[in-house]
Amino acid sequence: MKDKLYSRLSFLFRPGSLMGILAIAVILFLVMRLGKGDGDESRLSFSVTKGDLLITVTEGGSIEALKSQEIRSEVKGYQGTKILSIVDEGYQVTGEDVKNKKVLVELDSSELRQKIVTQEIQFQSTVASLTEARNARDIQVNQNLSDVKAAELAVKFARMDVEKFLGAEVTKQIFDRLALKQPERIDVTVLPPSMGMGIESQVKTPEKGGSTLVPVVGEMTKMVANGDPKFSDPPKMELPEPDALPEPVSEADEPKKEVERGGSFRPTTVVIDYSDYGDKDLLGDGEAQQKIRQAEDQWLVAKTDLGLARTDLEATGRLHQKGFVTERQLDNDKVLVEKARVKVEAADTARKLFQIYEFPKTAEELVSKYEEGLLSLDKTQKEAISKLAQSEAKFKSAQGRYSIEQNELKELQDQVSKTKIFADTSGLVTYGGSSDGRYYGEEQIREGATVRQRQAIITIPDMTQMGVNVKIHESYIKKVKAGMAARIRVESFPDRPIQGEVTKVGVLPDSQNRWMNPNLKVYKTTIKIEGVHEWLKPGMTRATSSGSGSS
Repeated sequence: MKDKLYSRLSFLFRPGSLMGILAIAVILFLVMRLGKGDGDESRLSFSVTKGDLLITVTEGGSIEALKSQEIRSEVKGYQGTKILSIVDEGYQVTGEDVKNKKVLVELDSSELRQKIVTQEIQFQSTVASLTEARNARDIQVNQNLSDVKAAELAVKFARMDVEKFLGAEVTKQIFDRLALKQPERIDVTVLPPSMGMGIESQVKTPEKGGSTLVPVVGEMTKMVANGDPKFSDPPKMELPEPDALPEPVSEADEPKKEVERGGSFRPTTVVIDYSDYGDKDLLGDGEAQQKIRQAEDQWLVAKTDLGLARTDLEATGRLHQKGFVTERQLDNDKVLVEKARVKVEAADTARKLFQIYEFPKTAEELVSKYEEGLLSLDKTQKEAISKLAQSEAKFKSAQGRYSIEQNELKELQDQVSKTKIFADTSGLVTYGGSSDGRYYGEEQIREGATVRQRQAIITIPDMTQMGVNVKIHESYIKKVKAGMAARIRVESFPDRPIQGEVTKVGVLPDSQNRWMNPNLKVYKTTIKIEGVHEWLKPGMTRATSSGSGSS
């Protein structure tokens, strides 16, 4: 019990404690009164009632605004930026200043403006490169269409030559045996999905519908919101189908079926004896059939002439025996017969030579040209895609470079706009931030001083919410809790006490004080001042706050 009572009253006897002094005085007074006791040894008596014991903790602090707006430098740069002009500390920013956008701080923007001029020149070169790359890509698209169309027409005409010579039916039979199919059509105006991967770049662009005005050597160049200059889209041209031209028809006027298509074309290794198709009964109504007919007609005419010459020779011989014609005339008829015989042999030889040599040679040459046309078409399509991929890659590279240059220019312009800090809220101007002290190497805020990025330049406190920041010693911190009442006296106005309330008590010791004085542990505590007092100013020091509570 004694120990408990002693622990309850021990704080009264601490050195310098006002309540301790009062307690000692009361005890002395009682001792003196008891020492003067009457002879009947009378004793004084007191009434004891159970109740709360008031505990008071007194500490010093400074008046600060609980809420304030810190205006920091947003200009990037390792070296910092100089302050060209700044309003006087203590200046009262009014609502009119906010309305008129009064300049509170102006930072040096000369270096940024020089960078903008250099960046604009570089940006215009990038715009020209982007335009060139875009036009080159569009030209390549048109060139691809032209090349593929020419290759397809070459294939079509080669097939027509084969059908013209052999006929449609024989041509189909030969192409089926050789597996000659039209290569698969490829859209040479766009890249296949497999080749497009990794080419597209993510470009950050302004808001949809917005635009960026870029000053360029005395004029303003308008850049559209899609991240690149306004170019016309490449023309989307439809490629003509290979069967767009009229196809030859067979003797039965049978309509030609659509050309079959396969994948990537490969040359055939099948060997065909084209002389097998030299029979006039197999051939259609083509050049080969026509030549065979002509050769046969010439052979038949020669045979007829030979028969007539022999008949004439027989008649002349009978007349010569009777003496009606001379020997010379008989010899002439013999010569005519010999000539007719030679013509028959020549016509027969020509007919056989065509069927054995000329027909298979011509047929194979025509089919080979068609096969070469298919190979050329397949090659042309693949080369077109390869060239388009190259031009597309150059365009995307130029587009990405354009986006980077544009963002850099926009960033520099934004940095220039941040060199002027305008008033956007009313209040009292104080230099620096609301936190105590400055970082190592920071200059005092003034005209000509250099400030870093994110460094607080001025602070505009909210004068309607003021408070006191105090530091409670660790020996008293357990006695202070949020919600306790507090009485505040400012040395500048000792006759004007202020009521307050503890709103925040530090959980850990103050780190800044721990570095400066490791042996002293204090806890930051915030006391909110009740009401609005116009005579209070931030930074008033040696404000004494007394917090009281019950135990």
